[in-house]
Amino acid sequence: MTPISRLNLTLTVSVALLSAPLMAQDIVTNPDEPLIWSERRDDTIIVSGTPQPRILLPASVATVSADDLERIQLPSLADTLALKPGITVTRNGPVGGFTGLRIRGADAAQTLVVIDGVRVSDPTAPGGGFDFGSLLSGGIARVDVLRGANSVVWGSDAIGGVVLIETGGPNGLSADYGSHNTKRIDGRYGLDIGPIALSVGGGWFDSEGISAARAGTETDGFRQYRGHARASAELADGLSVSASLIHANSRLELDGFAPPTFAFADTAEFQTVQETYASTRIEHRWGAVIQSLSLGVADINRDTFNPARGIQPTFTARGRSERLSWQGQYNGNSDPVSAIIGIDREWSRSATGSAFSADRGSTATSGAFSHVNLRPLNGLRIGAGVRLDDHRSFGSDTSLSAHALYELLPMLALRGGYSEGYKAPTLFQLSPTPTGFGNPLLRPEESRGWDVGFVIRHSQRRAGGDPVGVRVEASLFQRDSRNLIDFVSCTGSGAPTICGGGTRPFGTYANVDRARAEGGEIEVTLWPAPGWSVNAGYAYVATRDRSIGQQTRGNRLARRPVHSGSAGIDYRSRGFGLGATVQVMGDSFDDAGNRVRIDGHAVAMLRGHVVLSERIEMFGRIENLFDARYETVSGYGTYGRTASIGVRARL
Repeated sequence: MTPISRLNLTLTVSVALLSAPLMAQDIVTNPDEPLIWSERRDDTIIVSGTPQPRILLPASVATVSADDLERIQLPSLADTLALKPGITVTRNGPVGGFTGLRIRGADAAQTLVVIDGVRVSDPTAPGGGFDFGSLLSGGIARVDVLRGANSVVWGSDAIGGVVLIETGGPNGLSADYGSHNTKRIDGRYGLDIGPIALSVGGGWFDSEGISAARAGTETDGFRQYRGHARASAELADGLSVSASLIHANSRLELDGFAPPTFAFADTAEFQTVQETYASTRIEHRWGAVIQSLSLGVADINRDTFNPARGIQPTFTARGRSERLSWQGQYNGNSDPVSAIIGIDREWSRSATGSAFSADRGSTATSGAFSHVNLRPLNGLRIGAGVRLDDHRSFGSDTSLSAHALYELLPMLALRGGYSEGYKAPTLFQLSPTPTGFGNPLLRPEESRGWDVGFVIRHSQRRAGGDPVGVRVEASLFQRDSRNLIDFVSCTGSGAPTICGGGTRPFGTYANVDRARAEGGEIEVTLWPAPGWSVNAGYAYVATRDRSIGQQTRGNRLARRPVHSGSAGIDYRSRGFGLGATVQVMGDSFDDAGNRVRIDGHAVAMLRGHVVLSERIEMFGRIENLFDARYETVSGYGTYGRTASIGVRARL
């Protein structure tokens, strides 16, 4: 029996065991609640600032709301997302350290992150990915994680999936204090003035942290100030304009490789980061037709300092990207056809410098896509899409997708799809700078994959608004990737052409790798009684290096556990709430050669809140309740048992 066959049997048995007790109860499905809707009864996903029907997406979607973030209380957004099946997180040391988020076994740099319509990938990073280390949970209204390739609508970087983040949330102010002298303040206030909606917010986080190096003794702290503002206005009937601005200023203490041993240990190094993300959008609605014009800007500045070498930065990075896009959508509620088309243009540039080398580059990409959705039969929806991108450096690339969803029963929907993804080489990887590392002859990374699954929803909402019932979602998937970019030596046979003449003395990048990821996910949510909720999720993700002629062929990909999951239970009444979560991570390897093993671990958390008045409540949590000792990246420290307590005021 293959791994997929074993997993299919496991999913079938699990669903039967978990669903049967509740389906025997006298609970009626709400006929007005389509199964493709999220728990917020919201069937849309934000695409470049414009709401789009969720059914247009050939992907499994995990949603985290502002209420979820308040309930779970974790300061790092990535840690909350990691409670969803198929999503794993690794962090280099304390909060603020580099944090990579992997979806279904894809590389962290193959996850596209969009905040308020702005693509926030870092053009100066070697892999071009987004560092979740500086992204805290304060001021976030909603997160949608699209598992699987989604390049038709979103273009480059969406091989593993897409993380769509919307800022906002309820009006209020919160503050808490905890272990390692950790202090956090978050606030937001919004109001409507006729046709104008305004909101402002911000936050402060400061912690002494823990040693980034597991063997270290000094703490490495993290401090961040951030602010955000949003505004929108109805200029005329069907015509609106909106804008958003986010700025964060962070300082992170680091450990490094100091002489004479050059072992990873305590150092006085630190890094400062300034991030600015801005967007503006004009939208026009005319009946079932929606048009929007959007501009997004991302600007990231990083400086690394080593006091042992003076007051000047030892490394600087300046990255900026601008993206202009137009989209048109037709979505008639009674029509059997809906469609979305779009064109976009993105400009990126980067500049890095150190005592050893300096590099500067820029590029641009133009893209166009279309996606058509049909409803040929009652309960059946099918769709297909195509995208064409033209990159200034490597040329054009085409991505395809197709999917179907069928509501077999009032409580059961089946879903399946095929999707392609690609990731353009980064400016660092394409750099032609002599004696540098880049290779202008690189091709984009590509993936092809399928995804099948189902959703069972059997519930009703009582008078108080609390649901009672069960929701089960499960998926099986497979993704094959090729032309993966890796750093290679310029010595020996088979070296890339650019190595000739000694222009790449330290090595370069080449399209040498292939990989496969396959497995499945299941998530079960129970509402057994008003006020109670139980959630459990599990993911089986098997990854293999399939590179031809490489010594690593057949190995598992680094830092990808095969087994991961979590389970939680919460009770909330008018006066208080209690909850607990257990997160389990299986074994993995820290390196491509599978020589350094990272043992699996389990971490438990308790949380709760007490309502003091109509507007004020106290909350607190204990993380790593049993003080587990573990690693997610070999050699880097992790937190032991910690606790915090705070107060929240509604405005």
